[in-house]
Amino acid sequence: MAKARVPSHDEPISRPAGPAAGLGLDAEALGRLFPFHLVLDRQLAIRSAGAVLQRVLPALAPPAAFSDHFTVRRPALALDFDTLAAHTRTIFLLAARAAPDLILKGEMIPLKAGAQLAFIGTPWITDLTALPRLRLTASDFPVHDSVSDFLVLIQAQKTALEDARKLAEQLGEARDAALKASRVKSEFLANMSHELRTPLNAIIGFSEMLSTQTLGPLPEQYHSYADYIRSSGVMLLDLINDLLDLSRIEAGQYSLEESEVAVGPTLSECLAVVTTDAQRKGLKLSLEPGPRDLRLRADQRAIKQIVLNLLSNAVKFTERGGISVHVEPHRLGLDLRVVDTGIGIDPIIIPCLFEPFRQGHIGLSRKYGGSGLGLSICRNLVELHGGTIALASEPGKGTTATVRLPPGRIIAGG
Repeated sequence: MAKARVPSHDEPISRPAGPAAGLGLDAEALGRLFPFHLVLDRQLAIRSAGAVLQRVLPALAPPAAFSDHFTVRRPALALDFDTLAAHTRTIFLLAARAAPDLILKGEMIPLKAGAQLAFIGTPWITDLTALPRLRLTASDFPVHDSVSDFLVLIQAQKTALEDARKLAEQLGEARDAALKASRVKSEFLANMSHELRTPLNAIIGFSEMLSTQTLGPLPEQYHSYADYIRSSGVMLLDLINDLLDLSRIEAGQYSLEESEVAVGPTLSECLAVVTTDAQRKGLKLSLEPGPRDLRLRADQRAIKQIVLNLLSNAVKFTERGGISVHVEPHRLGLDLRVVDTGIGIDPIIIPCLFEPFRQGHIGLSRKYGGSGLGLSICRNLVELHGGTIALASEPGKGTTATVRLPPGRIIAGG
């Protein structure tokens, strides 16, 4: 939009002499009733302004370009004379550039047979503290607006305070209810985990006795049944342990028991746990543990759980090829990577996989099983160590899980 032309000081400035169209107002009445008014010519130059408005905005000295001093906050219209004149029944909000607290609310009315427009309105005050900042008092407001506006404003302030008080009470009640629910959940999980673990341990123990035929030979069919009982019991026990760990982590009750952890032997123990399942599928396992003397300050149980969860996922979703574990210390810390040649994951859903009960292969969940808690627990345990975890994958191209621990965790071998 072209900038409004500002007449020189030698040009006569038009004043709204005579009655305002349809209102019966002369220039004196316009200024008295609307001390925040503006008169605009066809070039959108401000020809005159209310006395109070000029006091609040000292830089506003007519004639002046409208766009230099105000923006139209509402409605969204092209700033030209004919467009503004076509919206004389519209409520306008004008924002003063030099005084961010000053928003004028009013209407445009035609003057002098349509050759000029007058904006008549009052400050739209939503915060009483804005008045002293603008150096305004009740006497600055038009008589016909000031009383009602202030009553509405005061009532709005009272309503806002009352709403805030009620909201605070509701939030307090919701917080208390959430804390109570969290305590009940923690107690329930603790009690149920104990009650479930006891019979499951018995089931697992006796099924192992049957599988190994400790008390004598069994028919081959019974031997396979015993194996199914044992594997199902182990799966249930793992799920219960995962639920309990996740509950403790989310409740902030999981504390690290830090010690000096030898990285190579710890990873070897983890690989030994999944070796049988990997060999059953014909998968090759390899380990590059980094420096022989590499040691960390960490919670050994948590580190094992992280690695075992990643290795279990890798074995579960890999049908051929192999799985490798790599350790690389560097200046930014230590990277531990578990790389597989499995079915891979769509990169779009990777961010969701670290949420509890989310799985990357929903359509294959019956085939592969799992609760969807493993990666969520991994992320929480890694973050408790001050580290990060990330997945890189593509469908059909395998997956790389990278755990990065901070350099302060490295005791030796870094």
